Amino acid sequence: MTVALSGQVDIGWTSPPLGFDMLDDGRIRIFARANDVPSLKGQTIRVNTANANALKERRDVFVRFVKAFGETIDWMYSSDPKALEAYVAFRKTTLRNAARLRDEFFPKAALDPSTVKGMDGLMTEAVNLKYMPRVLTPTELAEFVQVPLK
Repeated sequence: MTVALSGQVDIGWTSPPLGFDMLDDGRIRIFARANDVPSLKGQTIRVNTANANALKERRDVFVRFVKAFGETIDWMYSSDPKALEAYVAFRKTTLRNAARLRDEFFPKAALDPSTVKGMDGLMTEAVNLKYMPRVLTPTELAEFVQVPLK
């Protein structure tokens, strides 16, 4: 943001709500969003992880967590005004900015804890970037990615 505003570069990036005030008064504008990039659109970018031993030993706890996580997302996107008020308190922002974050930048579908999208592409990229030695087999993937957790 600093190098873009100082003229050192012509374009930069930020993560909301940083920049909302500048966006509102016309000092910056949205040029593109991550979902505008075909290779990123529809790709899961956030996940919850667990230690394999803890998951094995305390699976019931993790199952309850995932269920509560999903219920919380459902509530946050409901018509209950207390949901947005809770987000305002959590993010220490205004009601307008909280609604904007939720409605414009974090669509409910992007937060679905029971779906992982684009895994084939993610694994190929991980191999190409040498994060993984090879693409996982379907059996390995089913053990590694347990969605939905039951």
